[in-house]
Amino acid sequence: MAARAVFIVYQFHLLSDFSFAGFLSVFKFGFRLDISTACYITLISLMLWIGNALFSHRVWSKTYKIWIRFALSVYLLISTSDAIVYSHWFTKLNPTALSFTSHPHEVFASISKEDHLLVMLFVLLFLFVSFHWVHTKWDDFFKKQTHLLYWKTRVRDLAVSFATGLLLIIGIRGGWQLEPINQSSAYFSNTILYNHIAINATWNLLNKVVTGNNKSNQYKIGSNEEVENAIENFYQKKTSELSLCKVRNPNLLFIVLEGFTADVIPAFGGESGLTPTIDSLIPQSIYWTNFYGNGDRTYKGLPAILNGEPSQPIGSIIQDNDKTSHLPAISKAIKNRGYRSSFYYGGESEFANIKSYLINTGYDKIVDINDFPTSFQGKKWGVPDHYVLEKLSKDLNQFPPPFFSIVLTLSTHEPYDIPVPPKIKTDSPADKFRSTVMYTDESLGHFISGIQKQAWYDSSLVIITADHGNPLPKDYTTNYEPGRFKIPLLIFGPALQDSLKGMKMEQVHSQNDLSYSILHALGIEFENRFAQELFSKDNDSKAFYTFDNGFGMVTNKGAMCYDYNANKPILNTLGLCDSLLYIGKLIMQGTQGR
Repeated sequence: MAARAVFIVYQFHLLSDFSFAGFLSVFKFGFRLDISTACYITLISLMLWIGNALFSHRVWSKTYKIWIRFALSVYLLISTSDAIVYSHWFTKLNPTALSFTSHPHEVFASISKEDHLLVMLFVLLFLFVSFHWVHTKWDDFFKKQTHLLYWKTRVRDLAVSFATGLLLIIGIRGGWQLEPINQSSAYFSNTILYNHIAINATWNLLNKVVTGNNKSNQYKIGSNEEVENAIENFYQKKTSELSLCKVRNPNLLFIVLEGFTADVIPAFGGESGLTPTIDSLIPQSIYWTNFYGNGDRTYKGLPAILNGEPSQPIGSIIQDNDKTSHLPAISKAIKNRGYRSSFYYGGESEFANIKSYLINTGYDKIVDINDFPTSFQGKKWGVPDHYVLEKLSKDLNQFPPPFFSIVLTLSTHEPYDIPVPPKIKTDSPADKFRSTVMYTDESLGHFISGIQKQAWYDSSLVIITADHGNPLPKDYTTNYEPGRFKIPLLIFGPALQDSLKGMKMEQVHSQNDLSYSILHALGIEFENRFAQELFSKDNDSKAFYTFDNGFGMVTNKGAMCYDYNANKPILNTLGLCDSLLYIGKLIMQGTQGR
């Protein structure tokens, strides 16, 4: 907390509108990352203390003292360096910045008198001495108390230590939630500087080092020029002759269905009887029967849909809060048209760092599990779909048009927890999934019938798709088959041109193409190298997706999948073509080098 106060004082010239409430908020929202950092340091201290209790050798107590001084020095050095680096880069201290320490001459050459280096060194020394003194006094007090209590057995000592260790582990992961804590826990404001102040610099840097955000591109095979040419040739921009919308600024509503594969919807080649709501929308929609997800996880699908960002084979750009602030986004592009944007989700928005991604890309309102009564929550993932859709339906009536809103469902995520009796009574995973599909489709039906009665609906476009595919209900046995990535896409609503209603588009496309095409149809510039025009009837369109250490390419002639672990194609219905394979590898290099 003291380090955060130093950061605020050092960067106070950037805080022209900083308020007392904002001051309190950066400490409030940064507290969990502070606790996590402290628990990491304390856990190692505890292990050394246990070693001393078991073996009673001075090497343990000496190592303990060295560790405390070392940890305190590193923590304060990172914190003060973070404040200085921010003045130049306006990002938190990261591995890229650390890489420059191999060129100390250039580093010191870039430091000016405005950086107040001597002052920061004095502050660093002062904080070190102060914290070291406090720790020494506390350690002496603790030793006295331990002597007074005189624990009679080492078993009791170890039991207390074990319990303390468990508490520290809980503190490290930030609580009992599904996913360990990440940078999103510190994000609370549309002013990015406030969020950066709240992020604990040491936690953030070590997280990036451990997750490898600075490692070289392991898929590098060609020059940058070759990569650019491959991307340009693969994602050819074709001019569309279709006019999408009747109005200039329609309300845009994206419904992103969790893991909703095309295999459960008959119009897209799937099973019948599971999705009567979606089936009823097909005659009034333009829909794509060969549409593919770019990845296999939500945190890969969202940036593909909302930013046109290619899916990375390892991790996702969502996990790097430094990069997401620079992403082009629908939410940013339409602000000049007077749009306000919102995102609705029944789970934890901090999951997979989604919250920081949404704030960085300009969403004005974020609704998640914390905005619902605890009685609404399911057993595992969060609030079931019908509650979230009901809230969205009510809130949309309060939004001034034009608005842009996204809802991400979750009930079709395993363990398929729904608040109603399943319509299919067997316990097989495939049938559990089918039952949740039916529940989500029914919830969607109630939602659509409700919004159709509202005045704002007359000027609206509704886009339904999925964040990624699903191995069920077909139970694909591999992680690369194109069927696992095939998902629905349909666009409907009163603002849709009548000539497009019921139009079936059989061209091959992927999530990358969606944001680019929607914005271009509205006359809004949105440059994206990894996108094609959805509304073009050209049959040469393609899809590119990634899976764990591999990629797939789909065209109207077939598909090819390449596995880097096997170092060979593992699926090929296109006919083996070395030039096409090389293009795929170059695109893979381009996706990972974002």
